[in-house]
Amino acid sequence: LILFILLTAIGGRAYCSAVCPIGAIQELLSKVPTPKIAIPWKRSVLIIHIVVFVLFVWVALFFPNFQFKCIGMKYFFFLEYTSVKFYLFAGIMLLGLFIYRPFCRFCPYGLLLTLASYFSLMRLTRTDACISCKKCEKVCPVGEAYADSNKSECFLCGRCTEVCPIKRAFVYQKRK
Repeated sequence: LILFILLTAIGGRAYCSAVCPIGAIQELLSKVPTPKIAIPWKRSVLIIHIVVFVLFVWVALFFPNFQFKCIGMKYFFFLEYTSVKFYLFAGIMLLGLFIYRPFCRFCPYGLLLTLASYFSLMRLTRTDACISCKKCEKVCPVGEAYADSNKSECFLCGRCTEVCPIKRAFVYQKRK
Protein backbone atom coordinates (compact mmCIF):
# COMPACT_ATOMS: atom_id res chain seq x y z
CA LEU A 1 0.00 0.00 0.00
CA ILE A 2 2.84 2.40 0.81
CA LEU A 3 4.50 1.62 -2.51
CA PHE A 4 1.40 2.72 -4.43
CA ILE A 5 1.17 5.91 -2.37
CA LEU A 6 4.80 6.67 -3.26
CA LEU A 7 4.18 5.88 -6.93
CA THR A 8 1.15 8.19 -6.88
CA ALA A 9 3.30 10.95 -5.36
CA ILE A 10 5.60 10.56 -8.35
CA GLY A 11 3.25 9.89 -11.26
CA GLY A 12 -0.22 10.90 -10.17
CA ARG A 13 -3.06 8.41 -9.96
CA ALA A 14 -1.64 6.12 -12.65
CA TYR A 15 -2.16 3.18 -10.27
CA CYS A 16 -5.88 3.97 -10.22
CA SER A 17 -6.13 4.19 -13.99
CA ALA A 18 -3.90 1.33 -15.05
CA VAL A 19 -3.35 -1.19 -12.24
CA CYS A 20 -6.19 -1.29 -9.72
CA PRO A 21 -8.70 -4.07 -10.55
CA ILE A 22 -11.54 -2.23 -8.80
CA GLY A 23 -10.74 0.91 -10.78
CA ALA A 24 -10.66 -1.11 -14.01
CA ILE A 25 -14.12 -2.54 -13.37
CA GLN A 26 -15.49 0.91 -12.55
CA GLU A 27 -13.85 2.40 -15.63
CA LEU A 28 -15.50 -0.24 -17.83
CA LEU A 29 -18.86 0.37 -16.17
CA SER A 30 -18.51 4.11 -16.75
CA LYS A 31 -18.32 3.44 -20.51
CA VAL A 32 -21.82 1.90 -20.54
CA PRO A 33 -24.19 4.49 -22.05
CA THR A 34 -26.43 5.23 -19.05
CA PRO A 35 -27.46 8.59 -17.60
CA LYS A 36 -24.58 9.79 -15.43
CA ILE A 37 -24.89 11.64 -12.14
CA ALA A 38 -22.24 14.33 -12.06
CA ILE A 39 -20.77 15.15 -8.69
CA PRO A 40 -19.80 18.81 -9.10
CA TRP A 41 -19.29 19.48 -5.40
CA LYS A 42 -15.61 18.65 -4.97
CA ARG A 43 -15.50 19.98 -1.43
CA SER A 44 -18.38 17.71 -0.35
CA VAL A 45 -16.66 14.69 -1.91
CA LEU A 46 -13.51 15.55 0.02
CA ILE A 47 -15.46 15.92 3.28
CA ILE A 48 -17.17 12.56 2.76
CA HIS A 49 -13.79 11.03 1.91
CA ILE A 50 -12.30 12.39 5.16
CA VAL A 51 -15.26 11.20 7.26
CA VAL A 52 -14.99 7.68 5.80
CA PHE A 53 -11.23 7.71 6.42
CA VAL A 54 -11.64 8.84 10.04
CA LEU A 55 -14.28 6.14 10.63
CA PHE A 56 -12.00 3.56 9.06
CA VAL A 57 -9.08 4.56 11.31
CA TRP A 58 -11.35 4.72 14.37
CA VAL A 59 -12.65 1.19 13.74
CA ALA A 60 -9.11 -0.08 13.11
CA LEU A 61 -7.86 1.44 16.38
CA PHE A 62 -10.75 0.57 18.68
CA PHE A 63 -11.91 -2.70 17.14
CA PRO A 64 -8.67 -4.42 16.08
CA ASN A 65 -10.43 -7.74 15.42
CA PHE A 66 -12.89 -6.19 12.97
CA GLN A 67 -12.34 -7.53 9.47
CA PHE A 68 -12.66 -4.99 6.67
CA LYS A 69 -13.66 -7.64 4.18
CA CYS A 70 -17.23 -6.86 5.20
CA ILE A 71 -17.87 -4.93 1.98
CA GLY A 72 -17.30 -8.09 -0.03
CA MET A 73 -14.32 -7.42 -2.29
CA LYS A 74 -12.89 -10.90 -1.72
CA TYR A 75 -16.25 -12.55 -2.39
CA PHE A 76 -16.72 -10.48 -5.54
CA PHE A 77 -13.35 -11.32 -7.08
CA PHE A 78 -13.60 -15.00 -6.13
CA LEU A 79 -17.14 -15.07 -7.56
CA GLU A 80 -18.66 -16.44 -4.36
CA TYR A 81 -22.29 -15.84 -5.33
CA THR A 82 -23.63 -17.45 -2.16
CA SER A 83 -22.44 -14.61 0.05
CA VAL A 84 -24.52 -11.50 0.75
CA LYS A 85 -21.20 -9.64 0.81
CA PHE A 86 -20.71 -10.51 -2.87
CA TYR A 87 -23.94 -8.70 -3.70
CA LEU A 88 -23.05 -5.74 -1.49
CA PHE A 89 -19.82 -5.17 -3.37
CA ALA A 90 -21.47 -5.90 -6.73
CA GLY A 91 -24.03 -3.22 -5.87
CA ILE A 92 -21.26 -0.73 -5.16
CA MET A 93 -19.69 -1.60 -8.49
CA LEU A 94 -23.02 -1.20 -10.29
CA LEU A 95 -23.21 2.34 -8.96
CA GLY A 96 -20.36 2.87 -11.42
CA LEU A 97 -22.95 2.76 -14.18
CA PHE A 98 -24.33 6.08 -12.90
CA ILE A 99 -21.55 7.69 -10.83
CA TYR A 100 -17.95 7.80 -12.01
CA ARG A 101 -15.81 5.55 -9.78
CA PRO A 102 -17.96 5.66 -6.65
CA PHE A 103 -15.78 3.23 -4.73
CA CYS A 104 -12.53 5.08 -5.48
CA ARG A 105 -13.94 8.49 -4.69
CA PHE A 106 -15.02 7.55 -1.17
CA CYS A 107 -12.68 4.73 -0.11
CA PRO A 108 -10.18 5.47 2.72
CA TYR A 109 -7.21 4.37 0.63
CA GLY A 110 -8.44 6.62 -2.17
CA LEU A 111 -8.09 9.60 0.18
CA LEU A 112 -4.42 8.73 0.73
CA LEU A 113 -3.95 8.50 -3.02
CA THR A 114 -5.76 11.83 -3.49
CA LEU A 115 -3.36 13.47 -1.03
CA ALA A 116 -0.34 11.89 -2.71
CA SER A 117 -1.65 12.97 -6.11
CA TYR A 118 -2.07 16.54 -4.89
CA PHE A 119 1.70 16.68 -4.39
CA SER A 120 2.67 14.43 -7.34
CA LEU A 121 5.69 15.30 -9.42
CA MET A 122 4.01 14.34 -12.71
CA ARG A 123 0.53 15.33 -13.85
CA LEU A 124 -1.64 16.27 -16.79
CA THR A 125 -1.12 19.97 -17.38
CA ARG A 126 -2.59 22.54 -19.74
CA THR A 127 -0.03 24.24 -21.92
CA ASP A 128 -0.02 27.62 -23.63
CA ALA A 129 -1.39 25.86 -26.73
CA CYS A 130 -4.80 25.60 -25.02
CA ILE A 131 -7.48 27.64 -26.81
CA SER A 132 -9.95 27.47 -23.87
CA CYS A 133 -12.61 25.65 -25.89
CA LYS A 134 -13.72 23.90 -22.65
CA LYS A 135 -14.28 20.54 -24.37
CA CYS A 136 -12.01 18.92 -21.82
CA GLU A 137 -13.99 20.40 -18.94
CA LYS A 138 -17.25 19.02 -20.31
CA VAL A 139 -15.91 15.48 -20.71
CA CYS A 140 -13.90 15.17 -17.47
CA PRO A 141 -15.80 12.78 -15.17
CA VAL A 142 -14.24 14.17 -11.98
CA GLY A 143 -14.14 17.88 -12.79
CA GLU A 144 -10.35 18.13 -12.84
CA ALA A 145 -9.84 19.51 -16.36
CA TYR A 146 -10.41 23.12 -15.29
CA ALA A 147 -7.38 25.37 -15.61
CA ASP A 148 -7.18 26.14 -11.88
CA SER A 149 -7.78 22.54 -10.71
CA ASN A 150 -5.14 20.88 -8.55
CA LYS A 151 -5.67 17.55 -10.42
CA SER A 152 -5.70 15.54 -7.16
CA GLU A 153 -8.78 13.55 -8.22
CA CYS A 154 -7.55 13.08 -11.81
CA PHE A 155 -7.55 9.35 -12.59
CA LEU A 156 -5.57 9.92 -15.81
CA CYS A 157 -8.44 8.54 -17.89
CA GLY A 158 -7.30 10.54 -20.94
CA ARG A 159 -10.73 11.81 -21.93
CA CYS A 160 -9.48 15.42 -21.89
CA THR A 161 -6.64 14.68 -24.30
CA GLU A 162 -8.94 12.66 -26.59
CA VAL A 163 -11.44 15.49 -27.13
CA CYS A 164 -8.91 18.32 -27.31
CA PRO A 165 -8.76 19.78 -30.83
CA ILE A 166 -5.23 21.11 -30.29
CA LYS A 167 -2.28 18.73 -30.09
CA ARG A 168 -0.16 19.15 -26.98
CA ALA A 169 -2.65 21.46 -25.23
CA PHE A 170 -2.78 18.85 -22.45
CA VAL A 171 0.46 17.06 -21.66
CA TYR A 172 1.57 14.62 -18.97
CA GLN A 173 4.67 16.30 -17.65
CA LYS A 174 6.68 17.23 -14.60
CA ARG A 175 4.80 19.62 -12.36
CA LYS A 176 5.89 23.23 -12.64
